[in-house]
Amino acid sequence: MSEKNNFLEFKDQIISNELHTIDTIRFLAMCSVVWGHCNMGLETNTYSETYDIIARSVILQIGKIGTILFFLISGYLMGPKIHQYTIRGFLKTRLSSTVLPWFLSLSVFCLLTLINEPHFAGALGNGDLKQASLMISMIFKNSVFHFAYWFIIVFLISSVLLVSLKKYVLKPWLGMLLAAITLFYCVNLHYAWISTYHTKAFLGYAFFMWLGVQLKANHKRSIAFLENTSWGLLIAAFILSFIFSCAEGIILSKGNCADPYASIRISNIINSLISFACLFKLGKIKMIGKLEPRKNAYRIYLLHSILIYVVTILYYNYLPQAHINPSISRLFLVEILVFALILSSSQLLASKMRMSHIKHYQEKLIYLMAIIYEKLNHQLLIIRNFSLSYKFHSLTNAIRLRKAITRVLIPIVSLLYVGR
Repeated sequence: MSEKNNFLEFKDQIISNELHTIDTIRFLAMCSVVWGHCNMGLETNTYSETYDIIARSVILQIGKIGTILFFLISGYLMGPKIHQYTIRGFLKTRLSSTVLPWFLSLSVFCLLTLINEPHFAGALGNGDLKQASLMISMIFKNSVFHFAYWFIIVFLISSVLLVSLKKYVLKPWLGMLLAAITLFYCVNLHYAWISTYHTKAFLGYAFFMWLGVQLKANHKRSIAFLENTSWGLLIAAFILSFIFSCAEGIILSKGNCADPYASIRISNIINSLISFACLFKLGKIKMIGKLEPRKNAYRIYLLHSILIYVVTILYYNYLPQAHINPSISRLFLVEILVFALILSSSQLLASKMRMSHIKHYQEKLIYLMAIIYEKLNHQLLIIRNFSLSYKFHSLTNAIRLRKAITRVLIPIVSLLYVGR
């Protein structure tokens, strides 16, 4: 009996260490993602000096590793449960834990974008609800496909695809098929047959989730392989693949690729897989465990885009000269400062979120909407050159818009926190 208990305790310890290792990878992947989103113009600025081109490439590449790590982690954690899921059951499970928080964060992000868009206030002021609706649609689309919110859509598509093919999930041919689709997106970056934005590569990331499932299914073999692989070899492989990733990014930039540092570059895929191997071999880091990445990582993901947007607005409004022909060293310093601010703020807010009650969150959201409505009204009132009747009509439309937003957001917030 004691031998059986010892075996169970040993098994639990292994599982615990494994989860702590995944937590370490999860947190460092989130750091990479946040870093990649904190560049204040670095991705859009171009440089002619060799040093500047290389430095820019290195800074950008650091922020591209985390995306593939997250898909690998998702597949790894999904693996043991994938045969228990149905598509409907999976989506139902993800509704309250993933989709609703995502939609709430996206809604707040879109609202912040709208109140800082003068043409939107002008359209409302002129009573042009059609134009205002088109702008809302455009901002929503841009927020999904040009900011961090694309990840959840691609994650859900990849997950549903694997669940629907769960009978074959351990078959090599499925992996080869998904790898071929991913390879198509990799090559497409150089030839632009379809959109080159990685945010629109809807089927390109399913391969990494499938690979995560395989790693979990062959956990002992994976561990044995890493244990028999020296640190020197892994570090050398990481450095070489990182250089390769930077070089491909530079080549794509010179070729006028719309998304030259896309996370789905073949070089970045290799660099990310080697990074995963290094971190898995490294194991858990106690200091990171204290930050509770298992609970906070998704909240950080949802919060950081909003915080970056606010910081960006402040940066361009109060330092209007700072982004005119900035040096690479200045942008690097700004990115470090913004990254430290965003990551620490997101971590703090994420830690506090679960200690609050439903009513508290609803009050905060209502307060936020009140501020948004007040600013919207202020923008409407300062619009000139239209008659008093138009002014009354525009304010009536603004009130209707406020009521509509309130009726949509309050039930979402209620469902979100009741679902928890």
